[in-house]
Parts: sequence; C-alpha cells; structure tokens
Amino acid sequence: MKNLTTKQLQRIEKKKKKMAALLEITKLNDKDREARAFALKKASEEAEKSSDTDSSEISMEESSRRKRPCSDHLKETYLEDSTVTVEVKTITEKSNSLANKKPRLSGDEYLKLKQELRERKKALKAIPRFHLKAVGESASISINIKSENRIPIFLSDVQHLLLYSLHGHHSPYMPTRWCHLEKYNKVTHTVVLVVEGLSVYHFMAFESMFSHITSKLEHRVEVVTPAVYGGSIIEDLAAVPITGIQSDKLIKQYGSLEAALHSTGDVLKLLRTVFPMYCSGRINTDSVKKVFELPATDKFPRTQLLLSLCQMVEENYPVPLRGELSKKYENYIMTKDMYFEATPRSPMFGLDCEMCRTTTGELELTRISLVDESMNIIYDSLVKPDNPITDYLTRFSGITKEMYRKTKLQTLVREFLGERIQEDKSGHCSTEDSKASMKLTKLKLANSVDYGDAVLLGRCDMEILKMEAEKRKDQDQMANVEVRRYATSIFKHVTKNQKTAAVVGNEDIMNEYSKYLTSSINIMDDENFDKNDQVRFVVADSDKQAVNRAAQIAIEHAFTLCHVRIEEKKLKNDQMEKTFRTVNKWIHKLWQHMAVNGLACIIFTGENNATNGACFLNLKGEIPENCPIRA
Repeated sequence: MKNLTTKQLQRIEKKKKKMAALLEITKLNDKDREARAFALKKASEEAEKSSDTDSSEISMEESSRRKRPCSDHLKETYLEDSTVTVEVKTITEKSNSLANKKPRLSGDEYLKLKQELRERKKALKAIPRFHLKAVGESASISINIKSENRIPIFLSDVQHLLLYSLHGHHSPYMPTRWCHLEKYNKVTHTVVLVVEGLSVYHFMAFESMFSHITSKLEHRVEVVTPAVYGGSIIEDLAAVPITGIQSDKLIKQYGSLEAALHSTGDVLKLLRTVFPMYCSGRINTDSVKKVFELPATDKFPRTQLLLSLCQMVEENYPVPLRGELSKKYENYIMTKDMYFEATPRSPMFGLDCEMCRTTTGELELTRISLVDESMNIIYDSLVKPDNPITDYLTRFSGITKEMYRKTKLQTLVREFLGERIQEDKSGHCSTEDSKASMKLTKLKLANSVDYGDAVLLGRCDMEILKMEAEKRKDQDQMANVEVRRYATSIFKHVTKNQKTAAVVGNEDIMNEYSKYLTSSINIMDDENFDKNDQVRFVVADSDKQAVNRAAQIAIEHAFTLCHVRIEEKKLKNDQMEKTFRTVNKWIHKLWQHMAVNGLACIIFTGENNATNGACFLNLKGEIPENCPIRA
C-alpha cells in the first residue's frame, strides 16, 4: 500500500470527524421523530374516549393539521424544560461574567503587585542556564548508560567551560563544542573539586553511595583525562595553550615563541600527547632554530597537518587510550615503545591499502604500500586476511558510502597534479596511490595550509589560489609555528578584571600547581591574603582540611580549585565504601557553602593507565534558608 502524506492523513481525519458529527445529528432526528409519533398517538387515544363525536372529529382534524401535535401534558413538560433551560442559561451567564471580570486593584495594593511582578521578571532574566549539546550528550553517563555507546569528551573541554564561566566571550577558548552556558555573566562564582584516584567506573558501580552527586549535579559526562595515558592532570587543568592571536603578539615582541619562553615567565612549554614520548629537556637556542626551521620546499610547518586528539577519536584512529576506548583498538600494535616529538623537519610517509571482501561480508586488508618523500617504495606487501576472500574487488578501492563526505584521491590527483591514476583494468595499485598521496601533501606544503579546498568549495581557479599563496610572507607563515606546544597559566586568565582565585591542596599537590603560578601573578598564602592579591595559595595538612577550607573561602573568590588525592589503600575492598561516602560528604559540604547561581564542577580524574574519568556539573539555582548570596 502506498504511504500517505501528512496532508492526506489530515484530510482523512477531518472526514472521519464530519461523519461522526453527521451520525450524531441523525440520532437526534430519530429521537425527535419518535417523540412526535408518541405525542400523536396519545392525542388520538384521548380523542377516541371523548363522547362528543363532533368534537372528536374536530379534534382529530386539528391534530392532523398540526405539524407538531401537543397536549396539556406536553405543554407542561415543555414549560418545565424551558424554565430549567432559562435558569441554567442565567447561571451560566453570571458565572461567565464573573470569570471574565478582572479583579480591580487600586492604590497601594496595585502598586505592590506591580512591583512584585517586575522583580520576578528581573530575577528570571538574571538566572544563568546550562545544557549539553550533541557532543556532550554523546558523553553523558545519564543518557548513554552503556559505556560502548558513549564518546567521552576531554579534560581540555572542561577547562574551556571553566574559563568561559569567568570571562564569557573574552575567554581564549569556548566550550561550544559540547555544551552551552547561557548568561555566563550571571554566574556568581565557579567551584572545582578535583578528586584524583576515582574514575567513571567507581561512580557507575557505586552510584548509590554518591547521593549528593545524583541529587544535585544534573549533568554527568565521561572524560578522557591524562591519567589514562600517563599524562599530568594538573598540567591539563592549569595550562592553557596559547591562541594564534597570543602567538602573534609574542612573536612581534620577542621574535619567536621559544625566545618568549626564555624571556617571560608567562609562557609555558607543554608536551601534550597521548603517545609515549622521549623527554627532550632543555636545548640551546641554535638547536631550537635548526629543528624548527622550515625545509626549503615548505611554506608552513607540516605539523599543522597533524590531527588533534579529538579529531583522532572522532575519526576512529587507533590511539593508545585506556578504559572503554581501548577495547576498540585492543588488536592494534604500536610501531614503537617510545616516540620523538614531531617537528617541521620530521619525515613524511605516504601510505595506501587495498581491501577485499571476505566471508564475513566485510572488507579486510589485502595489500599495503608505503613510500617516502622521494617516492621511494619503503614497504609493499600482500596481506592474507583472517577469513577467505569472496570478492577481490579488482576494479574498486574499497571506499564505502560513509567515506564518500570526502573527495576521491583519483579526483584530487587529476585536478591538482594533472595526472591520471586508478585506470588500469587489471586493478588498482596501492604504491601508485601512496605516491599520489605524497605528491598532493608536498604540493600543499609548497603553497598554504588552506590550499586545496577549492575543489571542495566548488572553486576551480587554481591559479588565483597559487598567486594568493605566493603573496604570503615567510614571517606570516611562521606566526603559528608550534602554537600547541606553548601555554599560559589558567590563573593568569582567571585573575583578569580584578577577579581572585584560590587553590587548595596538600603540600605535594600545591608544589605541582606552583609551576603554573608565574611571577606576573600576585600570589599570597592563606593567612596573609588580602584584597590586593590575586591568588590565594592554601596548603592543607589533609584532604579533609583542604575541603573544609575550600568551603569556607569559596564565596570570597570568583574561582576556587580544591584538589585532593585518594590513596590506593583507601580504594581497597574493606575501605572503598567508607572512602566513597567521605567524598560524597565533601561534595555536599562544598555545595552547601556555594552561592546562588554558582557553577559546581566535580572531576574524577580516572585511574592511571586504566579507566576514564568523569565530570559532574550544575548551577546552584535553588535558594534555601541561610544560603549565602554573592554579589
């Protein structure tokens, strides 16, 4: 049967309603006819009983002439019914007039009500709101209960939200990738509790023990934290990668980012990666210049062509992450145990694979080729798939419909290189394809980072693009060299516009945070802190004392960061329940001491080289008794 359109379905519904109404009218007409027949019959019976024949004849004659015969009894019935109808109508009219009549207020009573309404409207406008976007919902623990359905966000995403809650559109980064914070300027303050040692698994498995999270922190997401790949939690939170604009300013002032690193305490060097890396340590200026000098063939650093960690995860690249994501890549083997950091002079390789369909119905690898920048074949080999081949797909490359949102290699080679590939009837050649990929990459490096987008955007004038690329100066190209490797302190951003911050933790933790409290930030210890200082540095004797002190001073600062570290022995079976209930109490204590419209952020950092972390968020919107109010 042909599927009906929405309009056709609507017409059918209207016809059904009309038919139902017609049926009701027919029933009413039938009842009316029955009543008339009954009245006529009764009138006839009374006429027959009459002794006066003439009068009987006259009565019958009159009754036959009448369209609606009636008797005294019927008249009385009709009168009673009409009386009731009139009474009901009168009552209805009175009730309607009362319902439609607005209460009349005057004088002080009216002014008081008007003021209350004005204040309520003003209060509603001053309420900040937070909700997750599609990426945030994909990472949500509440929405995607099963771990295999979740795609976690990153700790850097959380950092972007914290910065935005303080400075909004003036923040160096926005959290728009995964969430939306409305009316950021109405957020009274931000309180962060970092619980190192707990993971998303601990919360999911023992959710009943974290009652203050489930009742107060509505938004709960899984997070890939540095703990799962051996990185630094504190660095990911405290170090904010510099932006392109910041990079330009530093280069103009100091000549290079490396020079700025040595000349000012505000620039920090990072090694932000999930891959195991050799630590290069400090190197002299001449070595730095040589390593980061562009090859003669390149107009911009080839490191700008690298995918970010977020892009790798979204594009299903195998990355050495622990936790649930590791299950996807458990059959992959790393080519090295340790890697050197990529630089503008790192070698490039072109790789291509050919696929065949097997008895599983899926495509499996059957050939792989690798070439270097000089088009020398480094590796070329057939690969025996795990299952028997059913279709060799001789004339095809194995590209699926899902992969087709991208331009074919054959098209790119024809448009940009003026060459033709993949036309041999005997089948594709993976070495030919890998060489073509390398040629395209080198052509892009010889022009600009946006060179090659013309085909995707429907622009065909390659010569114009080439001329635009040639106009760019080398200095402009160097402006964004290795931006991702340098950062500034989060406390430098937090303390702008006369805002203050507090960092609370034990001695070991505070020693780590001190690396990111640069000389340009006015820092003071807990006892001597006053309004002229920017960062309150609180060293606690224990985790309990750290939480208590953070709760006491949270309302005094725009940003409060409390960091506690759970010892492994406290996560043993006999201590686990007690530990979880203690953490739950800490969260409750901080929440109680927060001001209305404050943003609460609880971070479980995950287990080292194991399970992912979690982030729990909410704005404090209720106004209980004795709740602190922060201007």
